[in-house]
Amino acid sequence: MKKALIPLVLIAALAVCFVVPNESRAYTSVDQIDRQLNKLRQQMNEAKRKAEEAEKNSRLIESQLKANIRDLDELMEKQAALALQIAEKQNEIDGQEHELDVAEGQLEEIIARIEARDALIRSRLKLMYMRGAVSYLEVLMQSTSFTDFLDRYNALKALLGQDKEILDQTRRDQQAMEDKKEEIEMRLANLTREYDELATMQAQLAAQQKQKEVLIAQLREEKEDHEHVSEEEERRLMELTAEFNKLEKEKNALMAKLKAGTLAYPLPRVYPVTSWFGSRVDPITGAKGAFHNGIDIGAPKGTDILAAGDGVVIQAGWYGGYGNAVIINHGLDKNGNELWTLYGHASEVLVKKGQQVKKGDHIAEVGNTGRSTGNHLHFTVYLNQEAVDPKKYVNF
Repeated sequence: MKKALIPLVLIAALAVCFVVPNESRAYTSVDQIDRQLNKLRQQMNEAKRKAEEAEKNSRLIESQLKANIRDLDELMEKQAALALQIAEKQNEIDGQEHELDVAEGQLEEIIARIEARDALIRSRLKLMYMRGAVSYLEVLMQSTSFTDFLDRYNALKALLGQDKEILDQTRRDQQAMEDKKEEIEMRLANLTREYDELATMQAQLAAQQKQKEVLIAQLREEKEDHEHVSEEEERRLMELTAEFNKLEKEKNALMAKLKAGTLAYPLPRVYPVTSWFGSRVDPITGAKGAFHNGIDIGAPKGTDILAAGDGVVIQAGWYGGYGNAVIINHGLDKNGNELWTLYGHASEVLVKKGQQVKKGDHIAEVGNTGRSTGNHLHFTVYLNQEAVDPKKYVNF
């Protein structure tokens, strides 16, 4: 299994990418702050993802580590049991070698006795041959009686027979001892083979144990690396979160400074109002008593739509029944209420969400998008996100 270690160079590079500036930076617009907030938000999400991924990898490696440690313990137990078997087998081999030594010594003694007995018989036969049958006759003829003669004859015959019987028995003992020696040698050979097999198994277990120890060391090192990355990313996430909260406060403070005053007319010149704020007949369904939350101003398609005051764009693009629409947050009015304006049914939107605009900026163009019956500007004023009559803020 290959190590998946994170190089120090990569860690250093990550640290550079996520460094949170220590110096205080002055932002002059909400748009700048929003861009920095988006950047920090992306970095926070990335740091969180890497921390979670490192933690996940660490848990996975921990599981692998425990499994391999269990395997190592089993190998060590097998090694211990095998070592005991080898020791027992060596004792058996030592015992058989001792028996073999004893049997070889006994066999040498038996062979020596055979050689001595054989030499004695040969000597007697040689003596009889050299002296001839007279010697036997002399022994027999010196008998004092027939009974003595038979006794002497039987004694001579028994002497030779006894020598031959002893020689035959000794040779039988030799054969038995040779058989016993052969049996011991066979057992010894089997024991030696079994010992060699156990030694081979021991060597294989030792090699497996070494591999497990190396793998465990690698897994521990890899786990430490992932834990280090996780700690680094968690620390970085905390720093980024602190910077994010700091920028949020700066944004709120800057928004508070954008005190909303009297709003300007949202078109380059005055055009006729086609529908006022309040109850009306729905121009599409014809239903009576429909509530109209703004003022419709009839103007040709492509007419410039102008920001009614300073603020920050919080919506730019398609917005349900309003079609292409722009919403601007003008901050707080003199009474501390949050003031928004909406510009609906535009043919084209020229600003982006988060952009800071000034009163009179060209933000869109009149059109007929969304739930509309013709080219016009739908203009709504929101106070604390509740639609109010725009005539309170704009002269029509």
